[in-house]
Parts: sequence; C-alpha cells; structure tokens
Amino acid sequence: MGLTDYCECRFSAGNGGNGIIAWRREAHYDKGGPGGGNGGNGGNVVLQADHNCDSLFFLKNKKHLFAESGGNGKPDLAHGKNGEDLVIKVPVGTTVRDLDTNQILMDFVHDQQSFILCYGGKGGKGNAAFKSPIMRAPNLYENGDKGQSLHVSLEIKYLANVGIVGFPNTGKSTLISKLSNAKPKIANYRFTTLVPVLGVVKHNDQSLVFADIPGLIENASEGSGLGHYFLRHIERCEILIHLISLDPVDHDDPCQAYEQIMRELSKYSQLLVKKKMLVVANKTDVDLDGTRFQKLAQYLENKGIPLFKISALKQELGDLVAQVFALHQKTLAQFGANKFHLPMEMEKHYVFEQASETDHDPLNIERDALGRWHVECKRLHYWFDKIPQTTLDNIRRLGNKIKEVGIEDQLKVAGAKKGDVIVFAGQEFVIND
Repeated sequence: MGLTDYCECRFSAGNGGNGIIAWRREAHYDKGGPGGGNGGNGGNVVLQADHNCDSLFFLKNKKHLFAESGGNGKPDLAHGKNGEDLVIKVPVGTTVRDLDTNQILMDFVHDQQSFILCYGGKGGKGNAAFKSPIMRAPNLYENGDKGQSLHVSLEIKYLANVGIVGFPNTGKSTLISKLSNAKPKIANYRFTTLVPVLGVVKHNDQSLVFADIPGLIENASEGSGLGHYFLRHIERCEILIHLISLDPVDHDDPCQAYEQIMRELSKYSQLLVKKKMLVVANKTDVDLDGTRFQKLAQYLENKGIPLFKISALKQELGDLVAQVFALHQKTLAQFGANKFHLPMEMEKHYVFEQASETDHDPLNIERDALGRWHVECKRLHYWFDKIPQTTLDNIRRLGNKIKEVGIEDQLKVAGAKKGDVIVFAGQEFVIND
C-alpha cells in the first residue's frame, strides 16, 4: 500500500425515505383509518480520526461515496428503516476542505475525533401522520428530504512539534536519525527523502515529535518540484529548525542559501516565517578553517539572529536538543498545553446551506422575452420536492404553501395578469385570477 496524503472525493448522505398512503384493514378496526407509515431518515456521512490509519490510499480511486438512504414507509403504521451511516476513518492530521467554496470544514488533531460531513435527509410523513379530528382520512403524504452532498479534498498535514527544513542534502535525514529512532533513507545525493519522516526525540523525561521535511528547492512555494506537497506539512509545526550545510559542494554561499529558504517559506505563507525558528549550521566537520561558519554567523548577527553549529554525522547535538526543548517550554507558557495550533481560518464555523421549510429567502421574479414570469425561491423549491402532486389533498396543501410564500401578491406587484405563464422548478403554470 502506497502512502497517499491527498485525495478528492464527493460524499453524499442518504435520502430520506418517502411516506406512503395506506389504510388500516385489521379485523378489530372496522372503521379503518389512515395507516401509511413515515419514511426512514437517510444515513449521515461521518468522518472519524483514527491513529491506526496512516494513509488515504483507500480513498484514492473513489470518486463518489454514498451513505444508505432511508426506507419508504409501510402499511399498518410501519415506518421505513433508517439508513446506515457511512463512517470513513481518516488519519489524525487530516484536513477536510470544501472544493466548491475552498473553505476548511474540519481539521482532525485528536484520535477518535469525529465530524458529520453530510447529514442524511429526513424521512417524509405518511398519511397516518396527517390524521386529525378535522381530517380523519387524509390523502396526504410526503417525499423524504434529499441528503446533503459535498465535493471535498482530504489532505494529511503531519502532526509534528518540530520541523527540520532546508535545501536537499543539508543533512536533515542524518540529523533526525541521530536524534531519534527514525530510519530515513540516507545517501549523498539530492532528493533522497521524498516523504516526511517522523521521529520522537526524548530529553529530561519529555518527548517531542520531529519531522524531516524533504528538501526544498527554489520556487517551491510556486509548486516547483514537490514544493506545495512538502511545505504544507510545515504548517502545524510549532518550531522550525532551519538547517544550512557548510559544505561548499552543497552551496556556493550559505548566506544566500538561508535567504532562499526564507523567501520560499514567506511566499507560501507568512505564518511560516513567524514561527519560532532555530538556524543551525551543519557539516562543521567539512568547514575545516571555519570561514564559511564565520561568514554566516556574521551575516545573521547583523539581523539579530543567533546561529548554532553542529555536526550531525559526529552527533554533536546536545546543545541543539536542549535549545529546542527550552523553546518548546516557552511556547507552552505562551499558548498553554495545546500541542498543535490550528490555522486562523479554522476559527470560522462551517454551515451547510440547503433548502428547508423554515427558509425565508427573498423571492426572485424575472420576465423573459416571451412574457413568461420566472420565479426562484429556495423555500418554494423545498415544498415542490417535498409534496408530490399526485392527490387532490397534496395539491391543495402545495397551493397553501405557495400562498404562504406570497408569490401571488408579488407577481401582481411585478405586473403579472390573468392568463400569464409562470415558470418554476421546470414546470409552467397559468394565472387563473
């Protein structure tokens, strides 16, 4: 199974079942009466974070997934069966985005965190539900509501406290392998690491998750190479280690290397360059006379930025680890005990808009070149879908709903007259009075 950390899919909740018209025929109910049951509710689409799940591979080739629809009502007052929920398990760290609005719907940061992505439709009423002292034998029933449907992207952004960033071949993989029990592929050529590698680093009875972010290249923020693919994994990190190689084979100028990486981070998101960051010079064992380190240290000192030096190969890492954990403690004091800080856009709340019986949106009336009146109204659409025009009682009920919306009065104000044609929901109607 390959590692898949991005996919797009449409999810649809189940439709509500339809109510029915039926009449009681039991021996002990000689007067009969309405007996049509209600439709069952449609199943929801539920996403749930699971720490045992580490990939979106199972969704990679799925274009459209459906929850079960509710069953139709039955005779003898029997209701339809509710549809089963469709429960999709996703890795912790998955972000869900609505592709139509580009809005983040959910960010899973805890194991077993769940979210109803699409709500199932409510079941329609059968004629038994309309029985009253005034209407003892109603020929009324309803269709079930449609389930919600969304086209979304699912994207894993790895949950790490510390992200190690830099150009390819700066020693990031070597560093994380010496700090933790991670086993990245290490070789002396560019682009050895193609996916982020996570490792747990312990210090004084504390532990942090470090991530080796694959090497960035120039214009990574614009998608060059696998730029966007790599940069998005940095968004959750609270601390960044900016690793710069002192080996002249890797960079002509370490100062220029620093600026290029900072430029790519800034172009991708200003939030990245505002993160707490340690700039670290690696491969000091190659810089024998120390001139390249001194040049970089002086350059950063002029900017008020301290520079740490290490040799990951020789495991000279004690001071760096202590500095990272000290910085982490300052972060905890500032933000509290939350390990992972969500993007600011997650403060917004997602609200799904669909037609309902309580909608009071404005009525839109326009006249075409043929003199027909085109009417648009979300609430009216709801009732046209809800009430089948198959019985006289249903047609009268739909007529009452149209009057409640006030369509007749607004058509008169717009200039409509007797005999004019009204177009709504793909149907044509003639004004009779």
